[in-house]
Amino acid sequence: MAGHYGCGGVKAAFSQNDYGSLESWLSHLRELRSKYRVNLIGSEINRINTLVELNVAQQVLNVARVPVVQQVWK
Repeated sequence: MAGHYGCGGVKAAFSQNDYGSLESWLSHLRELRSKYRVNLIGSEINRINTLVELNVAQQVLNVARVPVVQQVWK
C-alpha cells in the first residue's frame, strides 16, 4: 500500500485521472480522502502529507485486526 511522504500514489489519489490497473490501490486512498476531507486543508503538500498520515493510521488498524497479530498480542 502507498503511504510514505512524497508518495506519488497518495498524490494521485487527489487526481480525477484514471490510472488503469492502479485504481485498485488508489480506491482505498480516495475513500480515505473523501471520509476525512474536512481534515485535508492547507497547501497541496499539507493535504498530501495529512492523507499519508491518515493512511498509515488506517493500515495500522487493519494489521491490528489480523488474527495472527491478535494472537501474538494475547
